[in-house]
Amino acid sequence: MSSAATRFASLPEMLNNLSYSIINRDLLRNLCLVNKRFKSAFAPSLYEEVWFRAHNTSFLMEKLPLLLGNQALRYTQKIDLAISLHSRKSDEQGKGVLCDFYNQSIQALLSKMPQLNCFRWEYVPLYTTTLATLQQNCPNLRTLVIHHPEDIEEILGISYDFNWDHDLKERRPLFAFQDLGVLSGLTTIEVSNIHGDLEITRKGLVQTLLNSPSLKTLALSISGFTVFRLWKVNTRFSCQQYQNFLDQLCRDFFDAGGKPLQLQKLVLGLSIIPWGSGDCLRRLTNLVCLEDVYIFNEEYETALTFSDDDDYIAWSLLTPENCPNLTNVGAYRLTKSVERWIGSLTEGFIKQFNTEWATEEGVAALKWDTDDTQTRSAAKLRSLTFNVNITWDMSDLEQLPVVNVEKLQALSAVIVHSTPEHQTGILEWLSRAKDLEQLFFAERCCANIPANTNSQPDNEGFEYKLARQCKKLRYLRLDQNAWRITRYDPAASGLDIQFERLDRFETRLIEEFQPRMIFREDW
Repeated sequence: MSSAATRFASLPEMLNNLSYSIINRDLLRNLCLVNKRFKSAFAPSLYEEVWFRAHNTSFLMEKLPLLLGNQALRYTQKIDLAISLHSRKSDEQGKGVLCDFYNQSIQALLSKMPQLNCFRWEYVPLYTTTLATLQQNCPNLRTLVIHHPEDIEEILGISYDFNWDHDLKERRPLFAFQDLGVLSGLTTIEVSNIHGDLEITRKGLVQTLLNSPSLKTLALSISGFTVFRLWKVNTRFSCQQYQNFLDQLCRDFFDAGGKPLQLQKLVLGLSIIPWGSGDCLRRLTNLVCLEDVYIFNEEYETALTFSDDDDYIAWSLLTPENCPNLTNVGAYRLTKSVERWIGSLTEGFIKQFNTEWATEEGVAALKWDTDDTQTRSAAKLRSLTFNVNITWDMSDLEQLPVVNVEKLQALSAVIVHSTPEHQTGILEWLSRAKDLEQLFFAERCCANIPANTNSQPDNEGFEYKLARQCKKLRYLRLDQNAWRITRYDPAASGLDIQFERLDRFETRLIEEFQPRMIFREDW
């Protein structure tokens, strides 16, 4: 009689169900190599998402024919490209040639992906033909994420101050404008570094919103180069184009017959500002549905400025009365206006707060171990992300513990943690973190810090010390290294803690490991 494992492995429906619960790509790849039955069961999950980074650009170039011949592409639901044009060094291939390769290769792949529902594009100029191919070949598209290059206006030759130091000039007509209005049925729209003629871009966005009544996530941000260029024109009309972009977008949507959307997540990036009372947002979305809001309340040189005491942003709109389902809130800068707004909220209203620029005093205002009614709003804060912009002197460890972590379940912070002195201070600070389950520390931009290839941390290393200090910790990430923590009875197994490395797909499923900075993949 065959074993239970053998009988299980012989049932295709059981293998299929198992494949849906496996996230780790190495494991899925190995399972596909077992036999034909396993390959049939696990290949759809392995190829559900196809992504391209600097290390695998060969599959968009010399290995493209091999990839196009892979029948498993018919299972692909997500395609994700994020490749800097500086990442592939070659004397023969300039930026223009690489743009051609990436756009044309993706166009060829899109024709092989009838189930595609998510398209993500970053760093590379997006050709109009690529967007047209997406619209023609992928009728099930629901998520559109486009992060234009930060220097897109310089590439196009329309920024205030530019010089042509690359071979993209002759290709300018290929990516000068993308008409998003041709797309429909989207549930997620994320566009950063909006540039060029903002009037035309806004009209295209309005049409896309009208075509997508089931939209749940909207994230927009204008290019800093565009803001500065329009400011230098120095006319009332040019400044209003970027200062009142959101207000005019909402008005145009309403005037075109659009009914308030049911947005659950709203990310307002550079110069996408709800001024004053924020009533314009009521034309765009039903505030009752909002669960997650982020506002980039940061100045841009002299083109966009805020008063130190009052930024005139509609924080007062985000209240339990207007947004009863709102639990996650973020602001780039923890200003006095934000502090006053937090202090006015009902206790327990916010469960997760994140800020990327704060003073010690600002973060300290989020304490919840006090009876002061001005800070009681954070009494049930579950998750906190912060970056205190101070120089943490190793000789003064008292600078760090400005935040009471006693009741937090999740914490992420930009913080120096690579020296023994800093690690000692952090461990002392976290000694009160009895309920902490997720922890993420990054030293500034961790995208520039390579991952450690060792599968297990050193038994006496900082990772083990953190796990032993925080008894409930289940997930830990330090810069690019992320682990799942399993605890054992040492008397039974000889081990008390085991670390299991998470790949990038598993990492992004952990709430506190997700990026907090606006339109950034990694900090």
